[in-house]
Amino acid sequence: VVFPHLAEEQAEDLDPDKFLQGSPREIAAGLKAFDDLGVAHAICNPDPSNAATFSALAEALAIYRNL
Repeated sequence: VVFPHLAEEQAEDLDPDKFLQGSPREIAAGLKAFDDLGVAHAICNPDPSNAATFSALAEALAIYRNL
C-alpha cells in the first residue's frame, strides 16, 4: 500500500498491478475489489512506513468496512 501524497520522495516505477496506491478512499476501493474477487486475507505494508501512513491505512480500512 503506497500513499504517494505522504512520501517525501516519490517512488519510481510503482507497478499498479503490484501496489494499491492513492488516497485512503482509493485504497479502500482497491481492498473492496479484492474482497469482491473472494480474497479473504491481505497483507498491507504501508509506504512510507511512518505514523501518517498508518493513520491513512486505518482511515482506508474504516472506509472499506462501510463500502
